[in-house]
Amino acid sequence: MHLFRLRETLEREVGMDDRKAINRYTTGIYLVMFTMSVCNTIQSPLLTVLIDHYQLKSAMQGILSSFQSIGSLVALFIAVFVTGKVGKPAIMLTLSLLFVLSMLGAATMPAFFVLVIFYMVFGIAKGLTDAATSSSIADLYDGRTTARRMGVLHGVFGIGGLLAPILIVQLLRTGMPWNYVYLVFAIFSLLSLIAFSWIYNTARQTIKPLQRSSRIDFSAVKAFSRSRRNWLLLGATFAFAVCQIGYFLWISRYVEVRLGDAPMGAVALSLFWIGTAASRIFLPRLKMPSVRIIIWGNLLAGIFALAGIWSMSIPVILVTSLLVGITSGAAISLLLYIGCTWMRENTMFMTTAIYLVFYIGQIVCPPMVGAINAAAGMSWGMTAALLFALLSSLCFLPLRKEKI
Repeated sequence: MHLFRLRETLEREVGMDDRKAINRYTTGIYLVMFTMSVCNTIQSPLLTVLIDHYQLKSAMQGILSSFQSIGSLVALFIAVFVTGKVGKPAIMLTLSLLFVLSMLGAATMPAFFVLVIFYMVFGIAKGLTDAATSSSIADLYDGRTTARRMGVLHGVFGIGGLLAPILIVQLLRTGMPWNYVYLVFAIFSLLSLIAFSWIYNTARQTIKPLQRSSRIDFSAVKAFSRSRRNWLLLGATFAFAVCQIGYFLWISRYVEVRLGDAPMGAVALSLFWIGTAASRIFLPRLKMPSVRIIIWGNLLAGIFALAGIWSMSIPVILVTSLLVGITSGAAISLLLYIGCTWMRENTMFMTTAIYLVFYIGQIVCPPMVGAINAAAGMSWGMTAALLFALLSSLCFLPLRKEKI
């Protein structure tokens, strides 16, 4: 209740300078998310080079991604421990430093097991970024403004994911050694850290009172677990995670292997991310309640995706990939907005719970799809993952009358 009274007081007394400080700090949060996004993307364009350099065989080729995901899960448990003890600006400054150290470490061309450790460190920074930035946005804004700002935050992530591979490919084409690419991103991360530090210092007096969360204890967890709508929210989040990674992880390979056109597979994936970035920016601006946007968006995404892969037509897949991104891309932003609206007194706990379930879904999906691919073919493997889009919509059906 103290946080609510503090927020109401600030809203009444906030002046133009304070509004500018909040907007400036929000830009800093976007910068942190953008930095994480571009660093997160570096592995894919460099994967072939890394496989050749370290002579990676079989399952070892995916070990970097696996340990990054493990790091992200570890980060969420760290977030539970530090919530209410360490301020969110301090968390974001720390994770920004971890970006620099992990990229700089990779640039030294270390032994492979050391590179794995640096990727796990980056995974920790990534997990903290997801929780801390989303929670910070929820603290700073109210109502639909929160949804719009959350959408922009995750739209920035999508833009970084689009731009970084293009830059990396161009750097490699100039003959730049692969480890120098990591160095370039380390320098960018350092500049981002300096910029965010400056932004926070100039906005500290306005921002600091709003960036607090209550500590998480057993009573908070017990109260959270007693709410039926919280479980429906987590169920929808898990199902969405399975569907999303099941699509973007395999659509490029599906077009390459099943339809024999590798370049068009890359185009399909790019169109998906373009649609996703646009969705995160524009769908939260709709007047429709967020719960209904998720219900209809995920339902349509599942239908479009299934129609695309079973059409066996590249033009159809290109169109449906864009539509899948547009209809479902904003889901994670809206899920976070809904959860944080329900739990305004501790947004860090809510964002941590949502991302924990989201990461579990992303970890469960690849082996599930891989097993079905081996047993019945890639079309059925992707279908199994895409059916979770329909499950995500069903989870929210009991909440369809929510006005959020």
